[in-house]
Amino acid sequence: MPDEATYWCDWLAAQGVRPVRPPCVTATGRRPRLLVARRAPRETLAAWAGAWQAGWDVFLADPAWGGTTREDFCQRVGADAVSADDHGWTTAAGRHLTFAEDPIVAIPTGGSSGSPKLAAHTAATLSESARAGVEHLLGGRHRTLSLLPAHHVSGLMPTWRAAASGGKAVWADWKTWREQPSVDQGFVLSLVPTQLAQLRERDPSGDSLRKAGAILLGGAAAPAELLAWARKTRLPLAPCYGMTETAAFVAACLPEEFLDGRDDLGTAVGNASLATDVEGRLHIESPALFLGYWPETRETGAWATADSARLSPDGRLTLLGRLDNLIICGGEKASPARIEAFLRGTGLVADVAVAGEPDPVWGARVAAGVVLAEGADPQRLAQLAEAGLPPWERPRRWIWLREIPRTAAGKTDRNAMLGDSR
Repeated sequence: MPDEATYWCDWLAAQGVRPVRPPCVTATGRRPRLLVARRAPRETLAAWAGAWQAGWDVFLADPAWGGTTREDFCQRVGADAVSADDHGWTTAAGRHLTFAEDPIVAIPTGGSSGSPKLAAHTAATLSESARAGVEHLLGGRHRTLSLLPAHHVSGLMPTWRAAASGGKAVWADWKTWREQPSVDQGFVLSLVPTQLAQLRERDPSGDSLRKAGAILLGGAAAPAELLAWARKTRLPLAPCYGMTETAAFVAACLPEEFLDGRDDLGTAVGNASLATDVEGRLHIESPALFLGYWPETRETGAWATADSARLSPDGRLTLLGRLDNLIICGGEKASPARIEAFLRGTGLVADVAVAGEPDPVWGARVAAGVVLAEGADPQRLAQLAEAGLPPWERPRRWIWLREIPRTAAGKTDRNAMLGDSR
């Protein structure tokens, strides 16, 4: 086991998370594999640490998965043992595959739309991301409050950053914590915009969050009015950019920059570098990049994302939207991010998400899921969209919702929003 993994396991044990050794098995020609599907972060981390101490590969799963998603995952992984909250997870005959020299952890990504991919990381890639994030953000020993499940990279990496800096981690259940939110002085936490909006409803003054050392905000585009509220209440927000493939954030705006009026996502962290090509696609080079989507390894070097971005002369990142989310309507490209920004700008929506759905004539059409602002007129919203958006970006179906369906990581669950239309 590499030194980074040994240190991490020892640090967890010092935090009271004792590694749980997997059973003795024989996996001919490859490392054994443990499938972990636990709701409690401490149990996820304990099972993972025990597996790495024993030289196993670890495959994280969302315990909420059911039906064919769960069955397909079990078959794909071919685990030799399972650590789960229920008995619906099974082992299976795994392929004779040696993926990497060191034990890996395979973290699911993209599970809200089709079969989830498994981004493979090692102790080296996670440690690189953690060290770079600590140095970029605050330096010193990180004390972190982790509010998301540990099978998501956004719930996992706060713990890893605390470990890399010799700091401290506290784990809390989001739904319980948000009812009485409080942050001890100097603690770092990670939120998605939906969570921050919910906290604003409970505490418009921002008093419960102001003592934080930094509040990383990522996972989705944040509404301008939410950022304006955070700046007005002097919250130490650090809008950031990252994903499972980069082991969490790879660029971040510092809290003092945000409070001074910066509206971008900051600069690259650590040894990472960012570049855009002629079509505006963002490319990332970083020693924290994933090894590939298990069981396939990726080519070394820069990784081409699905995001369109702009870089300032001094390397500051502004995200423009996802290239793979573009809706091709009659040959024209409709941008969900641009449509959502327009609808938010009307002042008539509390929340919104845009997606494409099949159309027999135009190939695809725009569907908008909308949570109306209090007292807003839906017909007025439709009229403004008709007048202010080009024909291919006008919503052809309005889905009126009480709340936008989201995954556990706070991302829009577009399949759930569209229902049976796909």
